[in-house]
Amino acid sequence: MSGSHGINKKGARRNRAFLVLIGTSLAYFIVFLFLLAETKTCAPDASIMPQWFGQFFPHNIKVPELGIFERFLSCITINELGDSLAGAFAPIAFLWLAGAVYIQSQELKAQREELTDTRAVMKEQVAETRASTRLFSEQTEILKKEQLLREQKEADHEFDAKITVALDMCYDIEELSIYQTKTTKEQSAIQLSTNGDDTIFKLNHRSHENFRDLLKEILAGSIKAIQLVENTPIKDGFFWSWSDQKAATSLSECLKHLSEDHKPLSDAYKFKKKAMLIDATYWKFRELEVLIGKKNIVVALMNSEKK
Repeated sequence: MSGSHGINKKGARRNRAFLVLIGTSLAYFIVFLFLLAETKTCAPDASIMPQWFGQFFPHNIKVPELGIFERFLSCITINELGDSLAGAFAPIAFLWLAGAVYIQSQELKAQREELTDTRAVMKEQVAETRASTRLFSEQTEILKKEQLLREQKEADHEFDAKITVALDMCYDIEELSIYQTKTTKEQSAIQLSTNGDDTIFKLNHRSHENFRDLLKEILAGSIKAIQLVENTPIKDGFFWSWSDQKAATSLSECLKHLSEDHKPLSDAYKFKKKAMLIDATYWKFRELEVLIGKKNIVVALMNSEKK
């Protein structure tokens, strides 16, 4: 709209300038003709053949009556005619030159105004684009937050389900301990701790009402078992083993899955997971597994050297 308005405005200015130039030129010619009529005229019986314009006619042709030329121009020489015409048309040339400069200046002014309007429109468009971008970013953030809330809600429900399954699995195991075992050609021996430090956990008629209490017992039992394994000498050649190897493997995998699950829990469930000591229990239980493996390797090497 602003561009078409600028074009129309520029055309109107140019048309007005042309009309002024044409009107001024016509007025000037009227004045020039009036002044020409007031100039000296030649005698009616004067011959025009000697004059400068008679040479354009053949000598054997009679020059017709020339009217205005006979009255006003036959008395002047060609140089005088050139000077007269130069004087007559010089103001017109200057007038049209000034008019052309004026029209050009008006067109440049209109172009500047059009550029100003275009710049203003572009600024408005940029502002609208920025506002649209900001609105789109806000909407995107809202959608991301809504998506995160849905994912957290699903992760929280899944976490509760995993805790229920893990607790049921431990109820199926009921008890998990470590033993010292030794097998020779003469005998097989199992050595138990007298103070119960070899017990990882033991369930008595489902005495643990929640998984957190059970994890606390597994953590405490793992810490005691680690101390027992570390403080027990290996000179007697006993190996360490689980009372139920399958149960120990299942418990280790269950704790690992709970500890290393990176689904986006809500802040409340992150705190719940930390308060349940899942990570600490898994890493202590894993430390016990690694320690038992190292001790058994040392005992195996020692027994092979004796043989």
